[in-house]
Amino acid sequence: MNGSLFSLPFANSVALRAFNGRFGSPYHVMVEVTTKCNIKCRTCFRSKQEWGISNSDMDLDLFHLLVDNLKYPTRYVNFVGMGEQLMNTQIFDMMDLVKKKGFEISLTDNFTLVDEEITLKLLDSEIDYLYASFDSVSKEEFEKIRFGANFDEVVRNIKHFVEAKNQAKAKRPRVFFKSVISKKNVSEVPHLIKFAEDLGLDGIDFCKEHSYYQNHTNDTTFYLEKKNLPPTKIEVILNEMGRIYPCQALPGCFVTFDGKVFPCDHMMQLLPRSSFPRFQVGDIRFNSLAEIWRSEKYRRIRRDLTSRVWLPFCEKCPAFHESKEHI
Repeated sequence: MNGSLFSLPFANSVALRAFNGRFGSPYHVMVEVTTKCNIKCRTCFRSKQEWGISNSDMDLDLFHLLVDNLKYPTRYVNFVGMGEQLMNTQIFDMMDLVKKKGFEISLTDNFTLVDEEITLKLLDSEIDYLYASFDSVSKEEFEKIRFGANFDEVVRNIKHFVEAKNQAKAKRPRVFFKSVISKKNVSEVPHLIKFAEDLGLDGIDFCKEHSYYQNHTNDTTFYLEKKNLPPTKIEVILNEMGRIYPCQALPGCFVTFDGKVFPCDHMMQLLPRSSFPRFQVGDIRFNSLAEIWRSEKYRRIRRDLTSRVWLPFCEKCPAFHESKEHI
């Protein structure tokens, strides 16, 4: 496309060449252990009928098939998907399996269910990164964005978790806000940074709102730069918000609740599930993830991406376009 530029920092690295060839596993695995959710977020497509998302869990046996076959250079297992991952009642057994294999764990959560019992379980699970979905410091706006969530309860749960972590003198998990930013709430960025700092969080991760219905062209996308943000002691991650953002289909993969493997986790927000079969690269019920990763189909996709041969949904990804406008 004219005027577009997509940087692939991994494309010429030794690491990526190794992932494409010698090594038999992805660097990070994103796994959706449930599609159930207890709230309806304004930015989420799971409630749309055409998205075709059922309320289903990944069972522990299937998760075993996934984790038992993971090996170096896999480093991270990220619990994330089109659902509230804590609604899978077996998630702590799953986390235990991951830690026994020596991998790091990341969990993205809406913090509506993180009561005292869940707080203790999360600390005992020794997960490494915990992301609280949080997009506004305004109670009214927060509850509009995350319909069904109570702002005061979520803030109280986050405060209690941080306090419990500090009392336990635990170094992990590192706790971050995960904030979806659009032009509607970009003015809140400084306030979100200050609020995260006041709560004692380790940082804040900004990401862009995804859109299936429009491309991320210069008219709809924008960027944040650290030099324009207020000074802070916490870590600020401009995930998809800066000029360079690595394609997640290169070092990682996405596994759905029913074991299907896809090259990109952004697909779950960019495509209806009815469109998924076109881009499926395997199924862990029939082949190990290592076999799928080394398959010719999957290797060809990674080669194409490093050669700037895009998948059909790529241009809807906020990582695809580079705008000259900065906020």
